Amino acid sequence: MPNSSWFQPLTPAIEAVRAAMLARGDAASLAWPGPEVLTRALAKDSGVVFERQAPRSRRRRAPRDEYRDNLYDTRIVRDGCVPTRDRSWHDVMNALVWATFPQSKRALHQRQQRLVVPATPGQSMARSRELDALALFDEGGLVVATARAEQPATESDWLTWMERDEACSVVFGHAIYESLALGRRDPIASVVAVWGLDHAAMADRRACSEWLRAIDASLASVVASPASFAHPKVMQRLRVDASGRLLPANPV
Repeated sequence: MPNSSWFQPLTPAIEAVRAAMLARGDAASLAWPGPEVLTRALAKDSGVVFERQAPRSRRRRAPRDEYRDNLYDTRIVRDGCVPTRDRSWHDVMNALVWATFPQSKRALHQRQQRLVVPATPGQSMARSRELDALALFDEGGLVVATARAEQPATESDWLTWMERDEACSVVFGHAIYESLALGRRDPIASVVAVWGLDHAAMADRRACSEWLRAIDASLASVVASPASFAHPKVMQRLRVDASGRLLPANPV
């Protein structure tokens, strides 16, 4: 795993996967953690199991296939099963985020599942801008957390509060973790703020399980609120630097 401070919140989940691989002799051979290993390591904390996703058919997709594609959220909400591909950094990072922020991930998929309009034969799937905003955060979300009583109003506020050590930032989106792990260019994150958290947990916040649980609970409430994620354009953006810094998304 890359040596980046952004991965600190995932450390307990990473260690659990490593232990599960060692228990079956996989780590010594550098085997990939498949869905079975991820389930063994992370099911308790995530509240879901990770099942192997079947390969997509190469035949021409019929409208009914669009409907089946949209069952991803339903499988999670109804069955507690997350379809997971073999040898996929993207899906491994998703599993690690599930174990770290289980309340928020479940709230996000519950809301997405309610928003999905099933496609019937001969019709296209209707997709709302609200659903786009939720998907954008799921893949590329960043949380700015503060013990202050008010929400930061602007991108400048967020950066200033973090410089003063009055707030911290935690990556939520599994695609951001994937980009950092693979050394891709600094990803752009969609930012959500949570505030009014416990001052006492601030001292060791990124490694502090209580702090992460507080962030998870607050973020889940934001995700569940109908007033949030109305449209992708209302979400503010910051650039995630691999060194652990946050930068303006569009520097002057």
